[in-house]
Amino acid sequence: MPLNQESKGGASVKHILLLIASLLLLPITAESADNYCLDAKTNSTWAKMLSESPHDDLVAELFALRIGLCELVKRKTISLDRATAIFEEARGRAVVQRKADELRQKHLRGGNT
Repeated sequence: MPLNQESKGGASVKHILLLIASLLLLPITAESADNYCLDAKTNSTWAKMLSESPHDDLVAELFALRIGLCELVKRKTISLDRATAIFEEARGRAVVQRKADELRQKHLRGGNT
């Protein structure tokens, strides 16, 4: 799929790759890192991604999960480290799912795998 072609959810592959790249910058060991739940730039980036791809269920799902996890951290229900681990696991599944969807679409169009 060309980088500017839209995927099923309405986001271009380029946009999805940028999303993935930005998410890779999230800290793995959050207890010693900044709390990105409180970072205004990160919060606006997520809001922008969702507004640019309002029908992309993976973006919406990750954004909603992030909001919920941040709220649990704020309430001290779970640790920042645990929230980060949960988010990273979900992000990894989303990346795998997006790649599988793209390969499936390519196959349906008769492209090579």
